[in-house]
Amino acid sequence: MSPGTCVAAPSFRGELRSRRTSGQDGSFRRSRSLKAFVVHYKAWAFGERVAIIDENGKHTYKDLYARSLLLSQQLCQKLGCTSGDLNGERISFLCPNDASYVTAQWAAWMSGGVAVPLYRKHPASELEYFIKDSQSALLVVEESYLEKMAPSADGLRVPILPLPQSGKCSPVEESLLEARCPISEWKDRGAMIIYTSGTTGKPKGVLSTHQNVQAVITGLVDKWQWTKDDVILHVLPLHHVHGVVNKLLCPLWVGATCIMLPEFSAQALVVSVAFGLGKEEPKVSLVIREHDKPGHHRDVDF
Repeated sequence: MSPGTCVAAPSFRGELRSRRTSGQDGSFRRSRSLKAFVVHYKAWAFGERVAIIDENGKHTYKDLYARSLLLSQQLCQKLGCTSGDLNGERISFLCPNDASYVTAQWAAWMSGGVAVPLYRKHPASELEYFIKDSQSALLVVEESYLEKMAPSADGLRVPILPLPQSGKCSPVEESLLEARCPISEWKDRGAMIIYTSGTTGKPKGVLSTHQNVQAVITGLVDKWQWTKDDVILHVLPLHHVHGVVNKLLCPLWVGATCIMLPEFSAQALVVSVAFGLGKEEPKVSLVIREHDKPGHHRDVDF
């Protein structure tokens, strides 16, 4: 596969399209086209609800929205884009499993870019391959990984934009909270590139559009019966679909809370599910395992 060549994800049948349907009276009516939405649009409505709990504290939906919008403006400034729309430029990002990941992902989308998540445990050579193959224009790096990624960025001549740790973010100005993302149409835009495991050759980048992502999210939300009252424990890597969509974007789509641990730990998982993270923290109500089927994930009791 040549650099920058990505495999497009197939269109999902669950996506509604404008079509003519026959009514009982023999007349025809036109159903509405489903306009693709991005999860950060819904986040604004959830406001002060807690979206993420990580080792650095609690982060509301308003916090994530504002930080992401600010970072999206910085992305455009770094790349010399004055329109606020990067028109599909690929943005690679390396963040731990915490709120900074969401900030980087949403910022890439808010600026009209395609998010390319990297994994901290991959060797430098593999990370460089992903950055080069996706033809990323910029690398967003959470500050704890700057030393690791600086040589690779220099060698590839890709600019780096540092991202503060999730617990070190400065308060966002109120004026920014009143701002809105300048992009309104998402349906056919690229959303993210997820790389395959590469068992039969070099990993291949799979491009999903926002329409694809929404179709998967809404299907899972319906089948798994997600609600805003759910609290899910997240311990999966965030460079594959299961960790990104099933366990992160689904809860954020409905206004639920996601407790993010840095990585899987059997002891931490048992403690979190059985006792919660503290007296004032919500108790986990969902644990989704890799092999679970719809309906088998609720009623977590110890």
